[in-house]
Amino acid sequence: MTVTIGFLPLALVTLPIQNMQLFVVNLAFVAVMPAALALLVHFGSDEHGLKRWQVGVLDGIYVLYLVVMVFGVLQLL
Repeated sequence: MTVTIGFLPLALVTLPIQNMQLFVVNLAFVAVMPAALALLVHFGSDEHGLKRWQVGVLDGIYVLYLVVMVFGVLQLL
């Protein structure tokens, strides 16, 4: 995730935005996933690693992103 966040400003400098909705949804996902992981790690248990429900939360965010992309932005189905 650090590399993704590090290269994001470089990619935005020369990016021609043709589909603003697609851009905003992707940018929001890139911001939400690391923030969710940081919150889960910070407020999680004292043990190392993530618990099963925490992985489920991250998976749920990803599935929500896919649903928004397929049905909302790309309107494939």
